[in-house]
Amino acid sequence: MRDSWLVCAAGARPERTVYRITEAGREEMTDWVRELIAAPERERPKFKAGLSLLAVLPPAEAIALLCERIARLESQIAADEQEQAAYSATLPEIFLIEGDYDLAVRKAELSWTKKLLRRLSDGSFPDLARWQLFHETGQLPPELEE
Repeated sequence: MRDSWLVCAAGARPERTVYRITEAGREEMTDWVRELIAAPERERPKFKAGLSLLAVLPPAEAIALLCERIARLESQIAADEQEQAAYSATLPEIFLIEGDYDLAVRKAELSWTKKLLRRLSDGSFPDLARWQLFHETGQLPPELEE
C-alpha cells in the first residue's frame, strides 16, 4: 500500500515554473550595481573590532595572535592566488575581478598587520611600556583614570 502512494506522489508533481527578468527588474538591477560600484561604504570587519579592543590583551599575547593571523593570511592568499590562476585559464577576467579585489584587500591587510607586528615587536609602538605596565599592575595611567 505504501509503495503505491509513493508512485502516485512521484507522478503528481506541479508544472515547472519558469521565471524571466522583466524590463523593470533589469533597470532595478542596473541601478543597484551602479550604486554598489560608485558609492563607497564603510564596512565593519571583525578584525577592526578586535583592534579597537586590543589593549585588553597583554602585548605579548597580542603579538602572538598577530603572528597567527599573518600565517593564516599568507596561507589564504597563496590558496586564493592558485585558485585565481586556475580560473584565469578558462574564464574572462571580467568574471574574476571580485576575486582579484579580495586578494588586493587581503594583501593590504597582511602588509598593515606585519607593520603593526614589527612596531610591537621592536618596541617602537607608542605607549607600549604603559600598556605592558597596565597588564602587570592593573593600574591605569593617571591621565586615563577618569
